[in-house]
Amino acid sequence: MRGYLYGGLEEQEIDGFLKSSKKLHKMKGLMGFYALLEDVETLKQLDSWLIVNLHLAMKKRRKILCEKHGKVALVPSIEDLITGRWLDKKAWDDENCPDPKLPSFVRGWRAARKYYYTFGLESIEPPQYSY
Repeated sequence: MRGYLYGGLEEQEIDGFLKSSKKLHKMKGLMGFYALLEDVETLKQLDSWLIVNLHLAMKKRRKILCEKHGKVALVPSIEDLITGRWLDKKAWDDENCPDPKLPSFVRGWRAARKYYYTFGLESIEPPQYSY
């Protein structure tokens, strides 16, 4: 999901770019088009839709696991889904630990706008249409 929304960039790259003026090593995929949007409200609605549907999917997963295997799976809160606090990083080695923070259309938009206004459109790669 993050690769699709951020064009292959990692969360820490987006956050670092938003906090500094260091150029991203690439800007590609759908994120390159975000800069053309003027109204952020639709992206906020998409973020809300993503969060709610992911939370509902996890609730459904818990119900299925409970019915089929008698296992009770915890469902993280919406806040924990957004921040990534739901993942126990101790279960992973540092090198292979996934980033559990939920990607955001709005964060992608902010980074794309900053990139566009700072560096222009010339180095933005179009998305692969095989997504």
